[in-house]
Amino acid sequence: MVLLLDGGTGHELKLRTAASSFHEAMLLNTRSRPLVEAVHRAFLCAGCAAITTNNFTLTRAALAAAQPPSATASPAPAHPNPSSPSSPPSSPSSSSSSSRSPSPSSPSSPSPSSPSIPSLGASTRAAAAAARAAASSASPSALVFGCLPPLGPRCYDPAGVPLSLRRLTREYTQIASHLLAGGPPDALLAETLSTSREALGAAAAAAAVGLPLYVCFTIGDTPASPLAPPRLRGGELLEAAVEALLAAEAAPSVVGVGVNCAAPRAVGAALPFARRAAAGRVPLVAYANGFRTTTSEWLRRGEAGEAEDEGEAENDPAEYDEEGMILPQAYARHVEEWVAGGAEVVGGCCGCSPRVMEAVARALAARQAGAEER
Repeated sequence: MVLLLDGGTGHELKLRTAASSFHEAMLLNTRSRPLVEAVHRAFLCAGCAAITTNNFTLTRAALAAAQPPSATASPAPAHPNPSSPSSPPSSPSSSSSSSRSPSPSSPSSPSPSSPSIPSLGASTRAAAAAARAAASSASPSALVFGCLPPLGPRCYDPAGVPLSLRRLTREYTQIASHLLAGGPPDALLAETLSTSREALGAAAAAAAVGLPLYVCFTIGDTPASPLAPPRLRGGELLEAAVEALLAAEAAPSVVGVGVNCAAPRAVGAALPFARRAAAGRVPLVAYANGFRTTTSEWLRRGEAGEAEDEGEAENDPAEYDEEGMILPQAYARHVEEWVAGGAEVVGGCCGCSPRVMEAVARALAARQAGAEER
């Protein structure tokens, strides 16, 4: 039986509000908890069996990086939104539904020291409480996964990830403890990790708090091949990262491993490598982004300062609508391919709406019905 996770909660919250960044979407846990619960319920009503807490950018490093923009500079975003390739993802123009400028009382990049912003612990506990309330109201069987996010100041920046395993373990344990106090979650999900040391820290934290852990690494968006195996965005080989995790002392806490936050084709091409490294010890996890503009393209444009990226086409334009968002049936086809390739836990990452996940749920239900008939 395949377990279906939710889609991109943070991005969905951005689309439903004036939030101009994923960080602002996280602050809605305390500022507008009913809205957060409504988004969680939308994914559950779409057929998802599990939802993930809305605390992806609630880390010490990300909060420290989210300072108010000065007159001469503005901070880089904590997490990209490639749906608007010509503008920085954290800018108000990053999505068609988030184009309104926030009021002065809710700046786009609030300071963590501002009195109006709750502490990291309070926001994380509120995220867990919102998810648990939504799950309880939707279905007795609905699961809540507590998010253990990347610990650098920005996603995909391995240079910002602490080098000390002890420090990583300590911070992940603190996050997990806050989630337990607010939820509690049924499991932990360490996602969008660009280094293996984050995975090791998350596993040690999960063992410390007594919760099962799923681990997902983010990889490059160009589909891998035997001559060019998949690598984490930090440069490590995916297979080596999985092997190191499952050989660690805290490996018994790990109940699933895979890839997320990459182009759908890249996710599919990486699964055979992850399967070989896992060697049947734990289930495979797979979920992809729903933007036509990939994270790799977005990062290249940011580094080069270019508005257009010539050459590589990492996604098929026919699978996306005029706004650059993946078509529900197209994403469902990718998920079916992942399941055929051995994935047992699937879902959607940024840009995958409840509508997309509903198409996935229907495709998986049809697949299951067909298997039972045979």
